[in-house]
Amino acid sequence: MLNLPKKYTKKSWIRGGSVPEHEKFIGMPSISWSQIEKYRNTPKESFNNRDGLIDYITQYFLNIDDDSDRLKIFGAFGTEVENYICERKDADMFDSKEKETLETIEPLGKFQVEVVIDMKDFVILGFIDDHSPIKRKKIEIIRDYKTKSENSKKDLHSPKKLQLPLYVGAFQKRGIKVGKAEYCIIERLGGGALYKGGGRPDLKVGERIWYEEYKYTQDTITEAFEIARKTATEISEYYSIYQKLNGSGK
Repeated sequence: MLNLPKKYTKKSWIRGGSVPEHEKFIGMPSISWSQIEKYRNTPKESFNNRDGLIDYITQYFLNIDDDSDRLKIFGAFGTEVENYICERKDADMFDSKEKETLETIEPLGKFQVEVVIDMKDFVILGFIDDHSPIKRKKIEIIRDYKTKSENSKKDLHSPKKLQLPLYVGAFQKRGIKVGKAEYCIIERLGGGALYKGGGRPDLKVGERIWYEEYKYTQDTITEAFEIARKTATEISEYYSIYQKLNGSGK
C-alpha cells in the first residue's frame, strides 16, 4: 500500500452514497483528482501563486487549510449552480434572471455520482457532476459543470487536466463505453469584485452557456492514469519522510 495522508473512510463511503461496490475500499489510501492537480500546479497555475508541492504539504501533511476565502466562495458558487441545474436546490441564491439562464440547461440524469478508481495500492476519488443513464454498457455523455468567465475557461482543455480522462477510464475499467465527455460552462460574473474584497453577493450567473467537448484518446487516458500513479507515489515517499522526521512514522 502507498502511504498517503488520506484514506477512504466509512464516512467518505457514506458521503458518497454508500455504494455497495465501494465499501470494500474503506481503509485504502486515497487521493482525489483535484489533489493530484493541486500537487502538480506551478506557482503561475495555482490560485495563491505557490508551488503545488508546498500547497499540498501545507494542507494535507500539516493540516493547515490556508485556501483563501475567495477560493472557497468561488467553490461554493459553483456547487450552488450545479445544485440548481440538476436538483433545483439553492434557489434562494439566484435571482429570476439567473434562474432563467440556468433552466435552459437540461440535466443528463445522474447527478454527483461517486467515482472510486482501484489502483491496487491506493484509490483515486472523484464525483461526476452529471452523466447519461447507463444503457447496454454505454453512457452517451459525461458532463462537468464549470462556472467561469470567458477568459478563465480556456485552461479547461489543458493536457494537465486529469478529471475527465480519469472518469472515462474509470468507466472503461467497468466495461462501460463513454460516447463523449463535455464541459458545460456557465458564465460567471463578478470575479473582479470578489478579488477586490467583495463576497458571494458579487458573483452572478451571466447570460452565456458554452458546451465544449473534451477531446481524449486512449493514449491520453493511459497517460492520465500514469500521472496519477506517479504523483501518488511521490506523495507517499514525501509523506513517509515527513512522518519519520516528525516521529510519527515507523
